[in-house]
Amino acid sequence: MVFNPRRHHRTSYRFKGHDYGSPGAYFVTANCINGEHLFGEVVNGEMNLNALGQIVYTQWYRTEAIRPNITLGAFVIMPNHIHGIIIINEKREPSVKSIQLLEPDGSSKKLISTSQTIGAIMRGFMGAVTSEINKFRGTPGDKIWQVNYWDRIIRTEKAYHKISAYILNNPKKWES
Repeated sequence: MVFNPRRHHRTSYRFKGHDYGSPGAYFVTANCINGEHLFGEVVNGEMNLNALGQIVYTQWYRTEAIRPNITLGAFVIMPNHIHGIIIINEKREPSVKSIQLLEPDGSSKKLISTSQTIGAIMRGFMGAVTSEINKFRGTPGDKIWQVNYWDRIIRTEKAYHKISAYILNNPKKWES
């Protein structure tokens, strides 16, 4: 396929000049490819995760374990998307943090992250979810996510609480 800038150009909605690795809170959303309901279903206002949703859950919390400078806020997995808050606690010089991961077969591997920005964090999370789901389903190369994710800088404590409530109440507002 030949690159056509008119057809293949994506407009960035990110705040020009903002350092997305700087301390602060960020509201992120990632959507499944083609809006597919991959992660479970909402029943009576509660999200019931399936095996793929459990993979997403595990990878989200592993994100915090391998990155020393972040804390995770409110988070929800929906049938076809996720919402979460990522808090970058402090700007650090690139450093390496590693953890030993125990694989299902009993072997272990070292996982290392030097990522510092929201973009790198989301790429790592979405890539890990895709890899694990494709391994689970035996579907190497299948896409799980839309090409990009959405983010918003959370600027005030009031906005943080409002967004947290939105995230946590998302299953109650879901319509099948």
